[in-house]
Amino acid sequence: MKEQHTTFRLSFKYILCLHCVGVLTLGLIRIGLLLSNILSGNVLFDFAIVMSAMLKGLIFDNFVATFITAPLLLVASITSIYGKHPKQLKTLVRIWNFTFYSIIIALSIANIRYYFFFDNHLTISSFKWFAFPTETAGLLFGDSHNYIYLIFIAITIYIYIKSHLIVEKKILNHNSYKTENIYIAIPVIIVIYGCVFLGMRGSIQRYPLRISSAYFCDNAFYNRMGINPVFNIIKSIKKDKNNGNELVCDEKKALSYVKNKLNINNYNEEFPLNRDFTFVEAPNKMNVVLILMESMKDENLERKYNGEYLTPFLSGLRDSSYYFSNCYSAAIHTNNGIVASSYGYTPIFAEPSMSAETTPYTGLPYFLKKNGYQTHFFTTSNPNYDYMNSFLRDNHYERIHSLYDYPKEKIVNNFGVADDYLFEYGIKTLDKIHETGKPFLATFLTVSNHSPFIIPEEFKNKGADESEQMIAFADNCIKNFIDGAKKSGWYHNTIFVLVGDHGSPTGEKIYDMTLQYNHIPLFIFSPCFNETKKVEEMACQIDIFPTIMGFLKIPYTNNTLGINLFNEKRDFSFFVSDNHLGCTNKDYFYCINISTKQEFLYKIGSSNNIINENPSLANDMKEYAISMECITKNAIKKGWTKPLNSKR
Repeated sequence: MKEQHTTFRLSFKYILCLHCVGVLTLGLIRIGLLLSNILSGNVLFDFAIVMSAMLKGLIFDNFVATFITAPLLLVASITSIYGKHPKQLKTLVRIWNFTFYSIIIALSIANIRYYFFFDNHLTISSFKWFAFPTETAGLLFGDSHNYIYLIFIAITIYIYIKSHLIVEKKILNHNSYKTENIYIAIPVIIVIYGCVFLGMRGSIQRYPLRISSAYFCDNAFYNRMGINPVFNIIKSIKKDKNNGNELVCDEKKALSYVKNKLNINNYNEEFPLNRDFTFVEAPNKMNVVLILMESMKDENLERKYNGEYLTPFLSGLRDSSYYFSNCYSAAIHTNNGIVASSYGYTPIFAEPSMSAETTPYTGLPYFLKKNGYQTHFFTTSNPNYDYMNSFLRDNHYERIHSLYDYPKEKIVNNFGVADDYLFEYGIKTLDKIHETGKPFLATFLTVSNHSPFIIPEEFKNKGADESEQMIAFADNCIKNFIDGAKKSGWYHNTIFVLVGDHGSPTGEKIYDMTLQYNHIPLFIFSPCFNETKKVEEMACQIDIFPTIMGFLKIPYTNNTLGINLFNEKRDFSFFVSDNHLGCTNKDYFYCINISTKQEFLYKIGSSNNIINENPSLANDMKEYAISMECITKNAIKKGWTKPLNSKR
């Protein structure tokens, strides 16, 4: 038998040691994710659970690293058979590993920052913001906190490259060739490639590695801590391609269920959700001012600094308005909040509510414009961000006030002007609109409570950190707007609606889906109202449209899943995130992770999954949420959202 004069073992040792360097680097980044959440108070440290999560993470990191290593092992095995020394692979290996690990390291560290905001790992939908490069660059470089992560990326890549070169120098210092018996080489190759196969499969069990493989306890953060963000992105691409972010349901049964819950007696198959509302009273054509408050979760109204509320105006407003204490946003992104509040629709999970191809809606802008209202939308920033300009104009907002309308000296960051100037401009503009004699719908989208924070000097002592200081500033801006409105000629004939566009995920993470990201305040008030009260019934952002139309007594057609909160009741509130569907009442919270198909039922305030203890309630909430979301998807996809006479 002919013997091969090879450096077979040296080649494999070289590649496999570099593989270990890569896995260890990803493990260190995972420790960074852990520390960032512990230091911010989002999770409590538990050594046993941390070790289990890190072990899960090792499997996921090895999975990703194996796909980088496998091609190099193949090249090494072929070249070593022909007697090539590993030094001859050095340049190829460097280019290959440096390129892929630089990308993976950057994504993994960026994921730490992303997780802080969205309580979940990066997905393919996370990259949609790169369609707006100027604003995205402002988000990245306008927030000084991001510099820490950018520096962390640079340092980690440097450490990885340095470690790679040290391993390379230590192993490749052998210049002599060694004769390897082919009968030894072949079994070793088989064993190594068997290990590669297991690494690329991620499991010796029936099913290969999947997102749900990381879940092992009741703590939502530690369940997700082990998931490699690159793995998550790849899986989300596959799901997006295969429409994986969908819930399986019997559409006919779901429609029947929804119509029953919403008391819809409509047999029109083309527009099955439509129900017409008329009123005995004459229309009350009051102005409507809708304020979407950036990242304003309901919990903020109880937060204090030095014994005083961070939001003295909003906290006090609870006693002088219809305040809905159990209201939930449709989803977790601003574009979702705009559509839900104005048009009455939740998104289809990670799909943006506004896109280049406009979905036609009715909602408040349509019916108010149809009844002689002027419809205006006020934003601080570039109107083209998130396709706002085209979407809102196509959907009945006749005038978009934006960055292009404000003096350049008032622009403070990539999101344009601050809230104080937005409202100052708004008061002056509404005064002019009022002079025309026509009623108006004016929607304001605030942004100051979104990083990068630009905090006025007088608010730097209003909170423990920048986040609290900005909440105080945002509250003060709204107070000044309402105070200014009181001096106007239109205030006494106006309904004001203040609602969070979504909440925020700060605080301890105890659920698989972050409830704080959807629990938002909703205020409805007017000097014309004879009473005010705290409303504890369940409410959704999508209920704003029919509720306001009920106040105005203007005949309209409700083609949404929203209800008039003063005439109808909800069993539950339902809402989504990018990959979760949630459903809640005052005491319990059900959610399903559509990526893993895992279900959770929590007693609100407890992290224990009690779904097996109360299956009846879990099934009721599941049926409600899935039916509502499935019919939402059908309505959007099949055009049930558009006006009856629309040709679009």
